[in-house]
Amino acid sequence: MATLWKPGKGVYIKSLEPNRFLFQFYHEVDISRVIEGSPWTFDRMQFIFERLKEGDNPRLVRLNKLDFWVQLHDIQPGFMSERVCKDVGNYIGQFIESDRNNFVGVWREYLRIRVRIDLDVPLKRRMKIKKAGGEWFWINFKYEHVPTFCFICSILGHAENSVQRCLTYR
Repeated sequence: MATLWKPGKGVYIKSLEPNRFLFQFYHEVDISRVIEGSPWTFDRMQFIFERLKEGDNPRLVRLNKLDFWVQLHDIQPGFMSERVCKDVGNYIGQFIESDRNNFVGVWREYLRIRVRIDLDVPLKRRMKIKKAGGEWFWINFKYEHVPTFCFICSILGHAENSVQRCLTYR
């Protein structure tokens, strides 16, 4: 990962247990660049990380959240706003930010938002919105760079060919 990230001030990596590592960066710019660049994959597996707070035990921190860029499609005129982005982002998971190009330049086909998603919860495909006149419409979601994903149960981490594991989630 260090060769991929190329941190300017370096990084120290310690293996804590199988599939759990501690990364110590020596400059805030490097940490921010890695966090903002997620999601990352290694050996075709999703790389999940959490920034530690003072006093956290890295062996006990629960790794079940992942940040994604999500495209919001089929938004009706009058609903392409920062408020709608935040509301939809909090419906999908936890809203982090909007793409800074969302409201710049010519008309956009879709908006992009960054959302922190709980991996134990199925991904949402769309959201129903009511217009002021009482008419409903759907905002459809397209997740960017999604890792292994099950279309049966909508949970990340296994594919639909793993039916036995899928049935345990129901």
